[in-house]
Amino acid sequence: MSTSDDEDDPKDVEALLAEFKRDSEQLVRPEDAQAHYDLASAYREMGLVDDALQEYRLAAQAPALACQAGLEMGQIHAQRGETALAIEAWTAALSAPEREPTMTRKLCELLARHGRSMA
Repeated sequence: MSTSDDEDDPKDVEALLAEFKRDSEQLVRPEDAQAHYDLASAYREMGLVDDALQEYRLAAQAPALACQAGLEMGQIHAQRGETALAIEAWTAALSAPEREPTMTRKLCELLARHGRSMA
């Protein structure tokens, strides 16, 4: 049985991902938290959750993105069944210096669903 021309060769996909990651590392300045957040989101969409977590951690170092990045990290951990790490990420996000009331509510709801009360 032969493969059709429009099927992706896994080796080609892996090579493209490696090239994307290499190019991204060269383009994203370490201090550019928004770029790290955007890259994390792209990695997450591609299913590269370990890379996404690493980039969200870098983005979370910026006060303006700490809450949102913490929320995203927690959601990844929850999806992976890593409840303790999810709770840790969401709790850290709640202590971020800059967060919107809707974000606070969402974090509290997530924590409550996982058996943690913020009262």
